[in-house]
Order: sequence, then structure tokens, then C-alpha cells
Amino acid sequence: MALDALLVKCRQVPQQLADALREAGRATGLAFGSITIHAALPGTGTYAYAWLAAPALNANDYLARFSGALQRESALSSVEVEVLPLELLMDLSGASVREAAPFHYVVEAGVDAEHESEFNAWYDAEHLPGLAAVAGCVRARRLRVLETLETRSIYLTCYALVSSGVLKSEAWLAARRTSWSDRVRPTFRDTKRTVFQTISSTRTGAARSGN
Repeated sequence: MALDALLVKCRQVPQQLADALREAGRATGLAFGSITIHAALPGTGTYAYAWLAAPALNANDYLARFSGALQRESALSSVEVEVLPLELLMDLSGASVREAAPFHYVVEAGVDAEHESEFNAWYDAEHLPGLAAVAGCVRARRLRVLETLETRSIYLTCYALVSSGVLKSEAWLAARRTSWSDRVRPTFRDTKRTVFQTISSTRTGAARSGN
């Protein structure tokens, strides 16, 4: 299982967050290709993704060291953060790949082991390609948290969108209304759906293609 990105969650947007992530990465021996920061709409909450320039193994070791280094950064000294290690499972260009994507939509869901095979098959074969093909979707990615909650795995699906209105478009809603979706969606556990506005996206080095 490869570590492709670190997701840092915090309640607000600390000043110099990208710099703090970059410095914590250097202290940990991780080279980030890009860092993107998104603020939740409405309310509070920030998701910052530090994408590795190349996949890394030993995710748990890197996670512990990175979390410790991040806590020592002065910009985050009074900020409560949660760090999640992520493995990239699928990365699709959207129908509007050439357009800017100021909005970031995330679906977080757990799935129990007995339903995981069909959950992944549905996402890979139907759901993610179907939503990526909707006008207004710039990019669609599936990730898995490299930690498990007892017998449950946690997945994130991230959509880069030209507008939050894409989520209410007839094409988007139609892609969600399928018989396979109706069978799989009830197996989701602790589902969380959040719309964010992208507030910064910076390349920090030799990024992998698309990151």
C-alpha cells in the first residue's frame, strides 16, 4: 500500500499553512509535489492535501513523524489538526478538464469488509466515471485512508468542480440515480459530504503528472 498524499484537517485556515506543511515534510523526509488548501462552505473547516512527488511505503512510520513535525511548526502551535494518510486509487480527467476548478467536493464514507468488494467495483466501473463525465467536473479522484476502523475501511472521493451548482445539475443527479447505486449506497457508513472553496494550489517541486 503506497502513501500518495497526506490530508491535514483543521477547523480554520492557519496563516502560512502551506509553508508549515512543506517544512514538516522536509523534516520527515517527504518531498511534496503540490499542496492544495480548501475551505469548507458554509461554516468552518479546512482540508489541505500534501501530494507526494512519488509514492512512499511505510505509511504509518511517515505519518507519526510528519504529525510530530507538524505540531512543532509555530503556525500550527495553537491549532488542532488531524492527519490522514491517503492512497490514490483512481484519478480521472473530467468533462471540463480544461476549465478552472474553484470548488472541491468531498464524499467520505466507511464500508464494512463484507460490502467492500462491490463498493469498489461500483465506484470504479460506474460511479466515478459517470460523474467525471458530467459537464462542470474538472477532475475526479478516489482515495483510501491507510488506516482501518476495526473491520471498516474509509474512502474519500474528491471532485474538482467549476461551480457548486454542478451538484444540482440534471446530468449529475442522473448519474447518481442508477439501480446499482441504489443497491450500494445503503452500505455506506458515517457518510460525510462537504463542499469546499479552493483557496490555494501550489506546486512545491517535481509533481507527478496531474498533481
